Amino acid sequence: MGTHYLNLDDSKLIRLFQETQHHTYFELLYNRYAVKVYSKCLYLLENDEMAKDVTQDIFIKIFLNINAFQYRSSFTTWLYAITHNCCMDQLRINQRTSFNRLKEGYDVPFDDQLTDDRLERISQIFESLPALNQKLLRMQYEEGLEQSEIADQLKIKVCAVKMRQFRSRRKIYKLFLQSLKDE
Repeated sequence: MGTHYLNLDDSKLIRLFQETQHHTYFELLYNRYAVKVYSKCLYLLENDEMAKDVTQDIFIKIFLNINAFQYRSSFTTWLYAITHNCCMDQLRINQRTSFNRLKEGYDVPFDDQLTDDRLERISQIFESLPALNQKLLRMQYEEGLEQSEIADQLKIKVCAVKMRQFRSRRKIYKLFLQSLKDE
């Protein structure tokens, strides 16, 4: 393959790859965008090793799905959407892992009875919230969904999700503080 392939635009490289399955065309796309994708991953993930791993995962995903690319948007739009989604998935995984490690427990010098009582109190306060508000908080904190995903699933506006979650967290906080004063 000559150097004239370096001057081809993304759509032509993709078409050539789709038609011939010749890896050189994909390598040209990889060489063109790998550093940009890595930079975006590093910005979002704030971890060099994780950014490198996710960058490789992204290009594997692109390679496996490039035959499904339909040219409705530019390749870069598709690539950066995949990049963003993969990074958000990784952040969710990290968040769940961190939370599970915390739950599994490091020995923390707490009075277990006092802690159990407070957790029970928080649980009671949470259960006193309207059912929709409980669901909104569970979807975010237990299922790891973004506020926009919650809004889509419940067919409500994102601003309504944000407002209800904010008010619910504030109510839990205020009622819990009040219960501590009553101790």
